[in-house]
Amino acid sequence: MEQGARMKCAGAIGPCMAQDSGHHHHAGRSSADFIDARRVLRDIGLSEGQVVLDAGSGSGHFSKAASNIIGAGGTVWALDSDQPSLDRLIRDIFTSGLRNIRPLLSDLTEPLPVKTGSVDVCLLVNVLHGLAWEKTAPAALAEIGRVLKPGGRLAVVEFKKMQMDFGPPPEVRLEPAEVERLVAPAGLKKERSFEAGPYSYALLFRK
Repeated sequence: MEQGARMKCAGAIGPCMAQDSGHHHHAGRSSADFIDARRVLRDIGLSEGQVVLDAGSGSGHFSKAASNIIGAGGTVWALDSDQPSLDRLIRDIFTSGLRNIRPLLSDLTEPLPVKTGSVDVCLLVNVLHGLAWEKTAPAALAEIGRVLKPGGRLAVVEFKKMQMDFGPPPEVRLEPAEVERLVAPAGLKKERSFEAGPYSYALLFRK
């Protein structure tokens, strides 16, 4: 356990309860409706045996896709501050036998209950715009930089800055250049960008 975070784990696949200090959830459709998680994960090169942090996992659209790619030798830390979302994920874990997913009830704006230098890939899917709007992105990105291994990667998926009938309003959305400016102070270097679906783009950074 790092940075003084206190947590209590409720079994091998139960959530680890860390001090919770708020929520980062945004109204609209689920990313499962318009983002092919397996395709995005293939595009970033996720592979068997890796450790993944799905930061702001919700009910686990990306966590479940990552679980199938990394296999029994890998681990997905599915972190969210919303207990009902994690409860839905836990039910899916039992139903589908996805035993390599470890739900974590925690908040990105607080020290993460994840060991320093232990994560191969961190996912921020439709999360960073909310952190930026609330001006908590620097602290969250610094923690992500801490938990990534040397050479570890951060994948940021965000809504394109366009008018649509779901997702955050255009003024809250981030242009790719804004994402780069937010991430740079955490010591992560941009590798590339790619389309993540008709309404989304992705940027890949390396520590």
